Amino acid sequence: MARTQRVVGVTGVAGVGGARRAAAALAAGLLLAASAALGQGVIGQPIKPFEWPAVRASAATVRSLAGSYRAPAAHGQPELHLHLAAVNVEGLADTLYFELSRADSPNDPFRSGVLQVRQEEGVLRVYQFSGVNQTGGAFTRMLAGLWAAPEAFPALKAEQLTPVSDIAVTRRGEENNGRAELRSAAPIPTVTGGAASYTTVIEAVAGTQDEGKINTIRWSDRGLDAAGAQVWGPPEGQFTEFARFEPETKVDRRDGGLIVIDLRPGDLTSEPSASGSQLALEYSGWLHASGLLFDSSREANRDPFTLQLPAQVIQGWNAGVPGIRQGGIRRLIIPGALGYGPNGNPRARIPGDAALVFEIECVYHKPAEKLINTAPAVPTSTPTPTPPTPPTPPAPAPSTRAPSAPQAAAPSPGTTGRPGEQ
Repeated sequence: MARTQRVVGVTGVAGVGGARRAAAALAAGLLLAASAALGQGVIGQPIKPFEWPAVRASAATVRSLAGSYRAPAAHGQPELHLHLAAVNVEGLADTLYFELSRADSPNDPFRSGVLQVRQEEGVLRVYQFSGVNQTGGAFTRMLAGLWAAPEAFPALKAEQLTPVSDIAVTRRGEENNGRAELRSAAPIPTVTGGAASYTTVIEAVAGTQDEGKINTIRWSDRGLDAAGAQVWGPPEGQFTEFARFEPETKVDRRDGGLIVIDLRPGDLTSEPSASGSQLALEYSGWLHASGLLFDSSREANRDPFTLQLPAQVIQGWNAGVPGIRQGGIRRLIIPGALGYGPNGNPRARIPGDAALVFEIECVYHKPAEKLINTAPAVPTSTPTPTPPTPPTPPAPAPSTRAPSAPQAAAPSPGTTGRPGEQ
């Protein structure tokens, strides 16, 4: 059955049309919204007049913004999630990795990248960078969800990133009891929704309990044509409100360096997978260091990978797969010792002791007690991975189809980087 792999870059949304174009236009400015919000730093508590010191520490600004925010579904638009995590980039100080995604597609952000806060002559500026210039966009797809475990973020260098914009922030409402209004200093070039540029207005509000944390971001973006006329966005004075929240994402740091990130828990009324369970998993695997996509079941003419726990797979899978529920989406960051070890898998372009990142989605689960004389299956073909095609957001709902009856087959070792092939 033909299938298209969706890969999202950091510079925009591909394949937007009709209602999707409107959704993309709504979301396109959020990146700048998050960027502009960085400029306000640690704002005062509402119980006293707002004060804006002449010099604002960029590191404190990063700490004030790090976290997760959501905007509820409204006006036909889905619920949106914004995640910001402080990460290290060699050659840049005070940087944040960000993702913007639909609530129903946490593994498929439609915008992501790196923000840097700089302090220049007492004024904070925000620089926006697009993603890593390698692996044809696969690197940015691999990063999805790693905001939840920043220590697992791969090493980046400044020269791998592409500058997109330099955002100057004008401060307003300085005596407004903990509320700061931020405006983009000049229109930002864009090609989204027929606009030639867009502007952003942000209101950032501090909380009453978490001192130094921004709890609410209200943003409004307006696309302008070449003549300066508005072509999309809300009327003046209207905003989309993002509130800080605790996402359902769970992180489990296990023995041996394995990190398990549950981006979507799946059907909580179903049983978690365990020894003896039969599963069908959609998966993709990347090299952690470079973002190379070495294998994916989501390629054309590929079916989900079926297995019975425990299986003849790499240790990181046998340790990291159990517990996933049907409909769940999980990220596995697997150290080399739990992957292909010192020998690697040369045919799959996996070097020795390489750390791996896998995304797995459970599309079918049958507990052991419901199995009757069923042998675990392995894939019967090993096509060479091909570059994935661009996405057409929004992301489709996860598959609920059950695979065809599995048939036992002998493995064909050493041909690809599949978890079942050593």
